[in-house]
Amino acid sequence: ELEVDIQRVSGHFFIGFLEGMTNAYRNVTNVVVRQKGTGDHSCALLVSAHFDTFVGGSPGASDDAVEIGMMVEMIRNFGAARLPVDVVFNFNGAEEGIMQAAHGFITQHKWAKDLCAVVNLEAA
Repeated sequence: ELEVDIQRVSGHFFIGFLEGMTNAYRNVTNVVVRQKGTGDHSCALLVSAHFDTFVGGSPGASDDAVEIGMMVEMIRNFGAARLPVDVVFNFNGAEEGIMQAAHGFITQHKWAKDLCAVVNLEAA
């Protein structure tokens, strides 16, 4: 069983990078898929990768299109052999701007409160 949610999110946060800065974002997109497991639904695994790229027009093959493909295959395979826990897949739309969509997901998405573990797929 799959649930799909398109999240468009805005926000801001302070990051202590390059002497510190406030990172503000508006209407960034996460495509979030929740695949129900066979057991308790109160503890879910998050698997995340990003589909934005640093260089305009670049497909971003190793950063991060390969990992997006891996997540699609994981959804397909877990559909045939469900795990005991729910798996939430975050197709993150704004990572290259320093974690904007990830921040929006973890602070504002309705499924973030259910997460117990994270696998971040980044740069093959």
